[in-house]
Amino acid sequence: MARTGARILALTAAAVLAVTVTGCGSKDSSDGKKASGPSTPATSTTPATPTVPATPDFAKQPPGIIVKDAIDAMSKVHKIRLTGTFIDDGKHLDLDVRTDGAGNCAGKLTQDGATTQFVATKRATYLKGDREFWKQSVGKDAATTISYLHGRWAKVEASKEFANLCNVGTLIAQAGGKVSGDPADSDGTVSAVQTYHGQDVIEVSDSQGSETYSFLVEVAEPHRVLRLDSETKNDPGSLRFVYDNIPAVVVPAAQDSVAFGG
Repeated sequence: MARTGARILALTAAAVLAVTVTGCGSKDSSDGKKASGPSTPATSTTPATPTVPATPDFAKQPPGIIVKDAIDAMSKVHKIRLTGTFIDDGKHLDLDVRTDGAGNCAGKLTQDGATTQFVATKRATYLKGDREFWKQSVGKDAATTISYLHGRWAKVEASKEFANLCNVGTLIAQAGGKVSGDPADSDGTVSAVQTYHGQDVIEVSDSQGSETYSFLVEVAEPHRVLRLDSETKNDPGSLRFVYDNIPAVVVPAAQDSVAFGG
């Protein structure tokens, strides 16, 4: 499970920081459809997921069975918010990413001293980075780019990395969210039932090679992962998963973006 969390973070980082904005000339910034409003996220009106009674003896199952159920539950998620801090390849990484279940996602990522906000749709990706982000992205053209954008979003082509990030099921699959072997034979420990943000959870702890991790799983169905903690020497950190009251993903209005590249 720690490997899954680490790969989720790696995919998230790659999706944002691997994007290189080329050229400073503008294009028509319209998406060919009516703009969906201002760039400030709104709060989703989707009601919270009702609590389902706990599955009998779920917490008494082997760690591997619990992990399998948790991964299966996560692969079926459409809306999710991931927040956390990790070390990725020796670099400090902070993230806050949310998906809307319709192929769109948005968030904020800081790595290697560079921070960027992003909104990704099936048709385009919008970026709004700080000075360090643009320095790393376009080098000596950073000042010109920042001046030209004048606070607006940079609109670039949609990318496969963002498309995968916006589809939680795909992201989990790419992150290696499969439990190999017989789950009933897996090692690890399971804690007594405890409370986390008002929910009954159990903590499953285990080590795989050099990776040491623990994660909190809902006792009530659908037994989703609520938090992952990695104590791995090279990649320590934590990641929280939120499934209810996800802020809406709002695409920047046409007048608030400038098309780049192409």
